[in-house]
Amino acid sequence: EVAKTIVGGGGRFLRAYGTFVHPNVLAIVLLLGLYSLVNLFLKKKGKFKIELFTVGAFILLLGLISTFSRSVWLVGVAVLICYFFCLLRRHKNLRGQILKIILILTIIILVLFSALYPFVWPKLKISLHEPSVNLRLTYLKVGWDIVKANPLLGVGVGNQVGYAVENGLYQKYGLREKQWQPVHNLYLLVASELGLIGLLIFFLLIVSVIKNLWAVGSWQWEILKPIWISILVLALFDHLLWTIPVGLLMFWTVVFLASFRG
Repeated sequence: EVAKTIVGGGGRFLRAYGTFVHPNVLAIVLLLGLYSLVNLFLKKKGKFKIELFTVGAFILLLGLISTFSRSVWLVGVAVLICYFFCLLRRHKNLRGQILKIILILTIIILVLFSALYPFVWPKLKISLHEPSVNLRLTYLKVGWDIVKANPLLGVGVGNQVGYAVENGLYQKYGLREKQWQPVHNLYLLVASELGLIGLLIFFLLIVSVIKNLWAVGSWQWEILKPIWISILVLALFDHLLWTIPVGLLMFWTVVFLASFRG
């Protein structure tokens, strides 16, 4: 069920998720791949062919749209716009390449949107009553109940779902067994499992990474900034960076690179 989406006319469409456990995981991997492709094109200057960049961007964007992960779509567009704006202000010698990238990405998105309009357009309409939104709000209530009951030390890493089941929190909000999932907010999930003390330490880690990244002098390393910002924003809507191995790998890889950026 998690890999299906409703399209126009009430039909169902299988969301792309490849070899990953959920389409949202694939979406984040593809988004980070797109960031890396952009950085590679800028870093290599004239050595990286524009045709190769176009083909790579088309494949990544096609896969990204096929995941139907709206949070990743919105965050990706917003962060890329901010990233390009900052680069244009600070590195005027990259203006020509950045404008080429913006033009290519815009054309590809318009072409894909036109071709997939019947499937994509319904997903751009967000309602509080649709299951994906309503369930996330309910999980927030579950997480908040756990934090109130265990404010300092939480219930232990990986125990949020088990604790909620044992204490009837999912049942309290009318969730069926197949809907018993972790809290879809990384920060609230950390608070529920590690308590407010653990959440404070987690925030200190985030601040430390931000300080390291913003101290970077070379623009080639600035690609870590949009990647880190995207991770932090997407963490507001999902739990995969804490509960799924691929998500943990992405999170801690950025932390490592930010700490040893050379």
